[in-house]
Amino acid sequence: MRLAPCFPTGELMSPLVSPPPKTAEVLQVPRCDRWRILYRLQELDLTCGCTPTGQLWVMIRTPTEALLVHSVLRLFTLNRSGWLNWLDRCWSLQTWDPPERSAGGDDHP
Repeated sequence: MRLAPCFPTGELMSPLVSPPPKTAEVLQVPRCDRWRILYRLQELDLTCGCTPTGQLWVMIRTPTEALLVHSVLRLFTLNRSGWLNWLDRCWSLQTWDPPERSAGGDDHP
């Protein structure tokens, strides 16, 4: 990765570090997970980066992108007991069996 000067003082900054666009969402995430979350969001082709002050930002344009961001944040920030509670809820869900289709293939009355 090539580093480019980004500050008047001549300091070098990664190309991943940039000010957020005006319409970007700034995420509050633990410092220890910030870069892993950033790289995962980029793997999912989401427009994102880190501000010079270290905040993570992401552009959310569609409901699908919002769901992806939610899933990534959950993956990195949920603790063990949170995952256990989630699994318990999944196991307790009742399954839904769709009605059987008629042999003729026409389900309309």
